[in-house]
Amino acid sequence: MLAVIFLKIGRYKGGEILASILRMYITSFLKAFFSKWLEDFFIVAGAGVMVWTTYQLNEYVGHYMVSAILILIGIFLAKNPPKR
Repeated sequence: MLAVIFLKIGRYKGGEILASILRMYITSFLKAFFSKWLEDFFIVAGAGVMVWTTYQLNEYVGHYMVSAILILIGIFLAKNPPKR
């Protein structure tokens, strides 16, 4: 990535260099976010809404909901470890 940035710098002058690097960084981040992390964000947000709603009903039931979600996440990660 850094080599690509240095190769592209030759075309720009002054403040355009920083703008070009920033634009490349932002676009690569957004591509990675929407292709890899968006589904995880929705899963965590959905679990958060479930826990928040359960805590509104009863505090003890909310604790059980948190423990159940953490156990399910642990089982899922044990069956499907993250790829490196």
